[in-house]
Amino acid sequence: MLMENLGGRPLQAEKPGMREPPTVEILSPAESVMSTGTITLAVKASSSAPNGIEHVTLGLSMAKDGVFRGNHPVAELRPPQSAAQVRLSNPGNYLLTATAYDHMGNVAVVQRSFNVASIACTVAKNGGMTGNSRGMQDTGAVGDAPRRDDVEQAALWDGV
Repeated sequence: MLMENLGGRPLQAEKPGMREPPTVEILSPAESVMSTGTITLAVKASSSAPNGIEHVTLGLSMAKDGVFRGNHPVAELRPPQSAAQVRLSNPGNYLLTATAYDHMGNVAVVQRSFNVASIACTVAKNGGMTGNSRGMQDTGAVGDAPRRDDVEQAALWDGV
């Protein structure tokens, strides 16, 4: 029934796995300690498939008791997008997973861990706090699963 509704694949069409899988590289963040706040997640992807990369998904997991849990999707990037900004409010160790899909159905996955330092704020001489108050407020479960409204996608694709 499904084949009747969708139609069959043309015989001359390539099947997934007939070409080299795409490549994906995480450009940002680096594997280092950074302050809590807005973090840019940037990737570079390419493919030999006709029409190149279809999309790249980004997922984040936070370590709990030394184990990365989840892999919460935070962005889906389609050319020309290659970056997203995410606000993380909880310090800790995170794992970024970038999965690239080409137009032939081939997939490539790469991961990178990075640390988010504890929230820093300073006390001004007049006794008031300084800094971004939005970054210091409790935003819910952002550390465990970044909220969709905390993600901003940017157009930085490298012509792929």
